[in-house]
Amino acid sequence: MPVFKDENAKKNPWYYVIEIGEGGQRKRTKKRGFKTKKEAQAAMVEAENSLNKGTYVQASKTSAKEFAAQWLSAKEHSVNKTTYDNYDRHIRIHIAPYFKDQEIGKISDLDCLRFITYLRKEKELASRSVKDVFKVLRAILDWGVMRGQLIKNPTRMIDMPKVEQQEVQVWDTEQVRKFDEIASKHREYVAFLLAYAAGLRQGELLGLRWKDIDFEQKTLSVVQTLSHDGKELTAGAKTATGTRLVSLDDKTIAELKKRKRLVAAEKLSAGGVYEDNDLVVATSIGTPLGPRNMLRTFYRLISEAELPELTIHDLRHTHATLLLKQGVHPKIVSERLGHASVKITLDLYSHLLPNMQKETADQFGKMLFGTN
Repeated sequence: MPVFKDENAKKNPWYYVIEIGEGGQRKRTKKRGFKTKKEAQAAMVEAENSLNKGTYVQASKTSAKEFAAQWLSAKEHSVNKTTYDNYDRHIRIHIAPYFKDQEIGKISDLDCLRFITYLRKEKELASRSVKDVFKVLRAILDWGVMRGQLIKNPTRMIDMPKVEQQEVQVWDTEQVRKFDEIASKHREYVAFLLAYAAGLRQGELLGLRWKDIDFEQKTLSVVQTLSHDGKELTAGAKTATGTRLVSLDDKTIAELKKRKRLVAAEKLSAGGVYEDNDLVVATSIGTPLGPRNMLRTFYRLISEAELPELTIHDLRHTHATLLLKQGVHPKIVSERLGHASVKITLDLYSHLLPNMQKETADQFGKMLFGTN
């Protein structure tokens, strides 16, 4: 059948009409949204070929908002709570408000490119966040194709948004020592120590239990995390490799023993009011320490120490950077941090170590040629 032009359409006026078999009857279906006659004709030929092969899929007319909600519901029991909450946030704050009631089957690659621009320019999201949101949209549309509700995934026709290298802020050895001296006088000292001495994420150190620490072997196991809102303790780490064993230095072990004595005294004092979650870092009555409370204390200590301001996550970056500068193999650093691959570690920190290549060349020259 021929293609048509809608003279009243302000943009993409061309469309085609084809006949499909449904329940033993022939039914006409219309596909709109083509910029030129040639585009409409090409799409019509593709649809007719699919009909002849028996592979034609009539795109779902479900709204993008509703379709995303269906996908999220299907994910509820296959991902951990943190991942699910991230998906929910991306859909609720970005994807659903942008696409709204637009039919999921009518989202084009141009729509997806405009969505990326919207996230970058209007929402002013960081490049990493843009990519994370876009990955959720891609997964939703892939699900539609897999279920036979979409003809194709338009995000597969465009490149994944590029993540720009973000500058990582870290402290040097002297700055860490200065902060350590100030923080050691505070009740929550161990929390910060676990970040820059063991490389733990905030959720990991706030979810750490006493039974996860082996004082004889001087190790801790990362097997539980506290959610970002501080309301839920969840088994498992951020990634599969995030569940890991981390060796500890003597100073950290000594401070953990001191902390354990403090917790025992507080538990005895609180009596029946104490809520025993077996947490290393907790309030005086045993409840999880809220991430926001930890953050307020952190910035107060930074101010008192008169140090450059960092985020709590930057303490983890500091741990990694100091190890690498010390000459620790990146694979070991990657394992301590729980990265999915050593490539992530190198991508994050190699630009902070401009002297590493020079030192390597000097060492090689000394070994092979006896040069200094």
